[in-house]
Formats: sequence, structure tokens, C-alpha cells
Amino acid sequence: MTRLLLASPHHQDAHSRPFGPLQEKTSMDRNLIYWKRFFCYCLNVLQLDEATLLEKHGFSLTSVQRRSLEQLWRHLQDEDWPEEALEEELLQVSASFWMQRLDADPFTSPLWHFVGVLGIDGESRQFRPAHLFTYVLAGLVYVGRALLGEWAIPTKERVEMEDLGERFAQVRNTWLCKATYSPMGYVLSLLLYGRKIAQETGSRLIVSWSKQGELMYFIGKPIPMDDIRSMVAEMTTDVEDLLWGSLMFKEGEDVRFTIPLASIEDDLTQTRRGKSFIHSNGLAGKEVEMLEDLVSGRRKREFLDKNGQWKWAAIRKYLKLVKKFEELLLLLAHFTGGQPSRGEEITGLRLVNGINRDRNVFVIDGEVVLVTQYHKSLAHFDSPKVIPRFLPGRPGQLMAMYMIYIRPLTDRWEADRWALYDKMSPPSDFIWHGETG
Repeated sequence: MTRLLLASPHHQDAHSRPFGPLQEKTSMDRNLIYWKRFFCYCLNVLQLDEATLLEKHGFSLTSVQRRSLEQLWRHLQDEDWPEEALEEELLQVSASFWMQRLDADPFTSPLWHFVGVLGIDGESRQFRPAHLFTYVLAGLVYVGRALLGEWAIPTKERVEMEDLGERFAQVRNTWLCKATYSPMGYVLSLLLYGRKIAQETGSRLIVSWSKQGELMYFIGKPIPMDDIRSMVAEMTTDVEDLLWGSLMFKEGEDVRFTIPLASIEDDLTQTRRGKSFIHSNGLAGKEVEMLEDLVSGRRKREFLDKNGQWKWAAIRKYLKLVKKFEELLLLLAHFTGGQPSRGEEITGLRLVNGINRDRNVFVIDGEVVLVTQYHKSLAHFDSPKVIPRFLPGRPGQLMAMYMIYIRPLTDRWEADRWALYDKMSPPSDFIWHGETG
């Protein structure tokens, strides 16, 4: 219940979704940057006396705020000052700015004055339009809730707190709700007003088209569609050349082939862990064919020594080429798979069914389809939309070749490499992945 109340701006009502980490790490980082900038904002004027500060910048620091900032600055410069103590001090100072009662002019508050400065676009020197400012306000609201939530009921003391509910309610009702004489009250009021304005006025066009549809204007810059088509065509050719010239071990003339996708039957309801259409269509185990081609071909000496042991330097070089292939495949999927998806959406695609998530790559009527369930408003409506993206023929073939031939081989080599150190590393469910997942 505490997290539900923390996410709500209303005194008596709880939110339908609990307060917690945001879906995208970039949003978390951006919100943290706002607060770092605020501290720099205050520390930069700390050497000014109150009269000069008010005259030049239009806000003032209370005596408590000034003393706490001066002490914080000394501790930041002290390399021997304990990090844990510094973190606690940062929390206390941060909370003090959110817990400032604003009975008179709110702009005398450093925090509210900082909000006003954030509303100015540094490049255009104009006020930010509503649709470009509300997300900034929402970020500050998130930071304020996180800071005061931790200040009110510290994580280390939370388990043993007997008056947790009362203490949290007192802080929340006084400093975290709308219609209060506090920085949060003013920020929430401005946020609601900004959202109303953004809804009524809309946003400016970033992308527009010529009448013939052959020129796309991005922020006023013309981009010929022929250039985009040529770029995608050349990229597709480059990826195909990389696949057949370096990653596949077939030798001879006219060795390129295509996978008969039309004959693949993909059961979309299959949710068994670690499975995909590959396993139900007799396409599993193709890494054995890859190794047979390698051993019987000219590149055998490149990968195997005289004793038949793997040359790991050559395998590492091969894996780097596979990473390059994966990067280009990501771009092709992004450009050619219909409406471009968000970064978090496309980079989280699964090859096989996971423990609690189904796979995202299917073959439907002879076409490779990327199916996602992520969308921007998921956090608000709690009901993701299913979004299918059909890949064209050549990119679809590249995706299928990667899944059936290349990925099983690299997974096998990765497992063999870890076995040298008596360790196990299960293959990742994801197409684009790193050592951590």
C-alpha cells in the first residue's frame, strides 16, 4: 500500500500501480541528471551572500539550506570522508529542498526557481512548449517521491518501524500531494496544467513529406527516399556477403541457398521452455552440418590445430564477425520491419521461449515475423498490445539463417569455452545479448 500511495498525488486515493523503477534505464538516468544539475545549480551560487543572490538570480537559500550545502561541499572535497555518510548527507540535503513551505512567492525557493530555468530552451532561448516540458516535470516528480519516500521510511529501518504508516502519511500528506504549499504541490499543479495544454495544442511536426512522397523532411532537413532505399539495399547485400563469405563454411560456386520458409509450420501456441519453430520442423542441430563443412573444407587449419583442438584465437575472431552480423541484422530489422519499434522493444527479442516470456520470432505463411508486446503506455494501462512486424524476403532469410545455422554454432562454441574453466553458461534466449544477458 505504501508504494501505491507514493505514486498518487491525491491525499486520500492510492494509485492503481505502485511506485517503482521505470521501465527504461535511460529515463531513470535522465531523471537523476535533473537532480545532479540542481545540486550544481545551488553550489555554483553558494559563494554569493543572500542579498546578492536574490538581486542577481531572484531566489534565496534559507539559513539551514546554506549551512547544509556548505557542509556538503566540504565533505565532497574530503577524499577520506566515508561514502556511506556522504550518501546519507545527500539524502538529508535533498529532502530539505522538497520540504520547504512556500507560503509567499514560490520563486524564492531554489527548487521552484530551478524548475523555471528548466522551462527555458537553451538553443532557441524560448520557453519550452508543453509537450517538451511535461516529461521534465514528471522526472522531477519521480525524483522527489523517491527521495522523500526514502527519507520518511529509510530502507535500513523499514522492517523494524512500528509507526511506518503514520510517519509516511505525515510526510506524504504535507509534502508530496497536490494542492499543498510545497515544491511538489507547485510542480504537480504545473504538470497537470502542461498536460492539458499539450493535449489541446498538440506538438510540432518533426517529420513531414513532400507532395510526391519522395522527400522526407526531418527537422527541416530534406532526405531523399531513394537514398534511404539505396542504403537499405546496400546494407542487405553487405550482410549477405558477410554471411556467405565469412560465417558459413560452404565452399564452391553457387553455394548460397534459401530456407523454404513456406514449408515451415509454426505453432504459435507452443510455449515450452527453450523451444521455437526450429525444433518442430526438423531444423535443430544444423551446427553439426556447419562443423562438418568446416572440417572438410579449406578453413580447417584456421580453426583446428594438428591435434584436432580448437584454435580459440580464430574462434574469437569468428565471434566478432558474428557480432557485426548481429548489429547489421538489428538495423535491417529496424528499417524494414514496418513501423520502427522502440529501442527497448527490438533489442529484447527472444529466439526461444523463456522462463516467463514467450519467444518473439515466428514464421507465418512463409514470412518471418517479429511479435512484441511492449508499448509506451504499458505502465499506464497494464495491457500490452500485440504488435507484429513482418520482415521482407531477404532480411527474413537472414534472420532464419542466423537462428538455424549461426546461433547454434556460436552457442556451442561459447559452452565449450566456458567448459575449459569448469564453468557453465547457458545460452541466452535473446537475439542481441551480451555476457550479462
